[in-house]
Amino acid sequence: MKIAAFNTTVAAAGTPVQVSTSSRRVYCMMFQANPANAGTYAYIGLTGMGATTRWTHQKKTAPQPVNFGSGSIALSDIWVDADTTGDTVEVFIVSDT
Repeated sequence: MKIAAFNTTVAAAGTPVQVSTSSRRVYCMMFQANPANAGTYAYIGLTGMGATTRWTHQKKTAPQPVNFGSGSIALSDIWVDADTTGDTVEVFIVSDT
């Protein structure tokens, strides 16, 4: 198992951004809105995420954990978004490689 961190910048608020194109398997992750962001919220979800199919994080609070139980997902299936263009989302993962 390996731990990795990603900082993903949201180019246009309301348009999800793929964290990585890697197919490595992710077993659990944590994410947070960068405390220096202009906006208040960051979002994370899977391919095709929308307002009802995502997790939300308010900046300056503890990172939000997401656990996939005994399963895993491809890193390329993780997408992020934020309230404000140019904000960043920090994603920490535990993966197989």
